[in-house]
Amino acid sequence: MLKKLLLAVMVAAPMCLFAEVKIGTVDTQEVFTLMPELKTAQASLEEVNKRYQTEYKSLQDEFNKRLCLKTQALLRISNSAASRN
Repeated sequence: MLKKLLLAVMVAAPMCLFAEVKIGTVDTQEVFTLMPELKTAQASLEEVNKRYQTEYKSLQDEFNKRLCLKTQALLRISNSAASRN
């Protein structure tokens, strides 16, 4: 058993001694700028952004319009209640 263990260590030791550790970095910003899909993705995002901004604006206008109508109705009700007293 000891002979097998010693043999395994002797076989594995040279592999470990000559193993190279490779460490590298990638500049992701440069990789993205070189991608041809970048321009189409940016154009698509801008289009979607404009569509959502338009939808948001219309929803905001509709909300403000309804809020104004409700406020006016509440003012009329409170004024008519005050004039009855």
